[in-house]
Amino acid sequence: MSQPTTEQSKLTVRTLETMADHKAFFHTVFHAYAEDFSQSESEEFAGWHERFERRSKLVPTTLRGAFRDELCLGVYQIEARQLHIGPAPILTGCIGYVGTHPTFQRQGIASALMFDAIALAKQEGYPLLLLTGIHNFYGRFGFTNVVDYPIQIVALADLAKQPATPYTVRAATMDDSGVLLQLYQSRYNRFERSAALQEDDLRNRLPHNPPWLVCDDQNQPQGYLWLSKHDPGRAKEVAANNWPATLALLHHHADQVKLASTPPTTLRWPRPFDSPQAHEIADHLPVQWEIYCVADGEWMAHVADIPAFVRPLEALWRQRWQRSGRLWSGQITQSIADFIFTLEISGQELRLLDHAEIGAPTLHWHPSTFTKLIFGWRSVAWALNQPETQIPPELIGVAETLYPIDRVWIPPTDEF
Repeated sequence: MSQPTTEQSKLTVRTLETMADHKAFFHTVFHAYAEDFSQSESEEFAGWHERFERRSKLVPTTLRGAFRDELCLGVYQIEARQLHIGPAPILTGCIGYVGTHPTFQRQGIASALMFDAIALAKQEGYPLLLLTGIHNFYGRFGFTNVVDYPIQIVALADLAKQPATPYTVRAATMDDSGVLLQLYQSRYNRFERSAALQEDDLRNRLPHNPPWLVCDDQNQPQGYLWLSKHDPGRAKEVAANNWPATLALLHHHADQVKLASTPPTTLRWPRPFDSPQAHEIADHLPVQWEIYCVADGEWMAHVADIPAFVRPLEALWRQRWQRSGRLWSGQITQSIADFIFTLEISGQELRLLDHAEIGAPTLHWHPSTFTKLIFGWRSVAWALNQPETQIPPELIGVAETLYPIDRVWIPPTDEF
């Protein structure tokens, strides 16, 4: 990992707390991401600050800025959230709004911000950092790809051959907040989400971009559809309990795109590639898949504290082992960077020992390889070809059970 340069050492990175600090933060973001804003800076700031004040009361949020004297040169935001990887809750620092003022780019400011974020994670007890980032930058700080985005594509011509369903679709209101939360939890539940946080999320979308709620013939909610504001043919997120609900949402989306000035000929839905809901569409309609993945970019993770990250994973490994039905007994030590730990397996039981057994057969992982495996994004067969990987041949099957392809897919409502 690179170290701070002399130029970076002249910077002061600190927490932003006052209204003047918040204005300096947004001024930097506004100029760093100018193409994302349509109104004046003052108008955009007013809306952002109102949303920030509400959300920061629900999700612990820290704004940090890099200063040279009193001049703010770069900023980032970090939220503390609980990420669920199977049954393992991981306290995660979610990094967003990383920006350097265009006047001061290529002066090491973004690097200083990343070094600060890693140090802050260790200080605040966030074992994991997560972000969506630009290509070819964050890898130098130990971040590695962990998520990609599959898109399921359905032609409107094929959908038109499908019959109507008795289900109905309507715009969601604030009264539907609890229902939307239940549907999210039943289908995704990737991040811990309170009722208050769900209400705040919905409030930010209404009335201009409401989720669409599908109800069965008993008027019971069975799913929702959230459409992109900028691309009429694309959904941002979908959850549905059954095929009639999915079909009703598809038909509704098709009706919506007819209102566009240049209607698309396909619908594009983001779906976890290996989910039952995605297979359900393929059981009824011709589909195409498009998988969006950027090497050293987009969704990336960094394990800031390996021992603290490993501890809650005991529940995940136990679940994977017991789900496999394998019967095996023995101890397996794993080595990641300078941290080693041992799992003891006895039949269907698994536990993380409070000490490492040095004499046990050992799996060696590079930290980025280990991170990809935990996120279920890459296979053990892939890992065998990565630097620093060492697996005794007789333990490859055990390793594949502990680290199956089981992708952590983060739905767009969890973006930060």
